[in-house]
Amino acid sequence: MSASNLIKKAVPVADLKNGDTVEINGKLETVSRSHLKRGFTGRTYKGDPHKNGILKVTFKVQVSNGFRYE
Repeated sequence: MSASNLIKKAVPVADLKNGDTVEINGKLETVSRSHLKRGFTGRTYKGDPHKNGILKVTFKVQVSNGFRYE
């Protein structure tokens, strides 16, 4: 999949949900329910609050009548 088919957007950890794809240190990871916790610093992803946001990745897939975003 080429880089033009990936849409990256910084979002707060509170907006993540199970099944989302995120980029951590240049690697794509799928968010699991066990990765999202509520700690004393608020919502965390794998124990890190990511105060500057976390890169959520959306895949752009071409279909017969345009594009579908997953």
